[in-house]
Amino acid sequence: MKVYNNIENVNTEFVKNNLSKKDSKSGKANAYNTEDSVELSSELNNLKDLKNQTANMGSISQGKVNGIKLQVNDGTYKISSENIAEKIIDEHIIK
Repeated sequence: MKVYNNIENVNTEFVKNNLSKKDSKSGKANAYNTEDSVELSSELNNLKDLKNQTANMGSISQGKVNGIKLQVNDGTYKISSENIAEKIIDEHIIK
C-alpha cells in the first residue's frame, strides 16, 4: 500500500461516489451515512428466554440445602435408586 504526501494522488472519483450516496431509508443524499444498525442473533433471544424461565423457577430453600449437606457429611443421607430412575424416565424419556 502506498501512502502519498499530497492530495493530488487521492482517488477523487472514489471519494465523490462514496460521500454522495443516498440514504436507503430517506432517499436524501448525505455527506456521511450516520445511521448505524445492530442485528441481534437468535442466540440472544434464546438467552432471554432462558433468563425468563429461570426467573420463574422459584427460589431454592437454603435451609433444605443445608440440611442435605449435613446428612451427606454425616453419612446419613439416603439415596433412593427408584426415585432417581423415575426422575430420569420422567425428564428424559417421557416428554
